[in-house]
Amino acid sequence: MSQYLIHESNFERLSKKLRTIENKCNKYNIGFKFNVIGEEIKEVEIDSPEGKETVSVKYIVVDVEGTVKHNDWTFVAVVDHKEAGNVIRQYVTDLEVPERYYTTDKVCEHCNTRRNRKDTYLVYNEVTGEWKQVGKSCLEEFTNGLSAEAVAQYISYFDRLIEGEAVPSGSGYERYYPVDEILLYARECVRHFGYWKTDAERSTKERATDYYRACTGGIVVSKSYTARLFEEMREVNFNADTEENTRFVESALEWIASTTDNNSYMHNLRTICSEGYGKYKDLGILVSLISTYIRQVERDAEVAERKQKAADEASASSHVGNIGDKVKVEVSSFECVYSQDTMYGPCFLYKFVDMIGNVFMWSTSKWLADDAQISSLSGTVKNHDEFKGVKQTFLTRCKVVCA
Repeated sequence: MSQYLIHESNFERLSKKLRTIENKCNKYNIGFKFNVIGEEIKEVEIDSPEGKETVSVKYIVVDVEGTVKHNDWTFVAVVDHKEAGNVIRQYVTDLEVPERYYTTDKVCEHCNTRRNRKDTYLVYNEVTGEWKQVGKSCLEEFTNGLSAEAVAQYISYFDRLIEGEAVPSGSGYERYYPVDEILLYARECVRHFGYWKTDAERSTKERATDYYRACTGGIVVSKSYTARLFEEMREVNFNADTEENTRFVESALEWIASTTDNNSYMHNLRTICSEGYGKYKDLGILVSLISTYIRQVERDAEVAERKQKAADEASASSHVGNIGDKVKVEVSSFECVYSQDTMYGPCFLYKFVDMIGNVFMWSTSKWLADDAQISSLSGTVKNHDEFKGVKQTFLTRCKVVCA
């Protein structure tokens, strides 16, 4: 069994060709198994108008199994005779070709004649373990039935597979970009230039991709434009490959992988981020992970701050006085936590915190400006209550003193 990588753009066309060759091979009792087993992204060097460039492309991985065999003789390889030595084009890879064939002359070991042959065939007897180098015209006679036509069909099958490995010239191929590396560049772009959506004049997707290609040996549009990209990066000390960026991207990918939000955007983002590589058309969604995760981190920090504030209040606040007592509060802070319109007019619920953290509540129709400089509050204890673990002293008939 042999494994081949077929470039994705060649696969559909090649599959049809291989099926045709298979049908011809069946006439000679040559059985083939052609199975797709997966996909693989590889970096290859291509020729662009401005020079050579390394790009990531996708291949379809296929397993191929088949033999040309007759009367215990199996066709193994073609010997391409050259002045400097022989090139052994082996089609059965699980057999070790004897070294003598690396330099053997253009001699058919069946008829023992030397001719000006371009190549000869190597065959192997599975019963006796014997190897023979034979000419094309002697193949069928020597093996009692292994025809040159059958071998030709067999060879053409593998030749087609080898052709399928080639990346199309020009722009007839799809580039693939490593998700984690593009995100490093996107993170650094956001740090220096902010986040810009794909419909912006210079989007984060475009900038991050251009910088990535320039920094990894690619040529972006032209040499002059690539030089301009490097100048842009120098001006802001651009460096995508930092520990801070790496930690951020790793955390962002872990976060999106663990989310359960199932709206279409989050679903698409989670799917694209789960792939090792992405197409250019997917990079707009991919780089949006940076701004989405930044907002999530900010929200988490706000929630944590509120929880900590509530915990601090809960530990600091105690009930003050007895019901009916008159108390005076030295105010540290205050806020309106609730308001509504009633049949008697507007009603406001204020929260006051004194200098040692005790919480006081006052419900009144009196409006207090948010920026009022309140120094003290005097009132009568109406009742004691507790909200989310925070002890509260409710006051009534209060008097406010401003600084």
